[in-house]
Amino acid sequence: MPHDLTLRQTAFYYFRNWRNDGTWERIHTALRERTGQRLGREPCLARRF
Repeated sequence: MPHDLTLRQTAFYYFRNWRNDGTWERIHTALRERTGQRLGREPCLARRF
């Protein structure tokens, strides 16, 4: 592994916390919506419920 990467345990710690508190889903949703907008797609309202 490259020396400049963080430890796997550290990365998993943050991923697990973000997944459990909803941060990971909010990041994923924001990126999905932004990508859809850049591709000229209409927002999908069904995903918000």
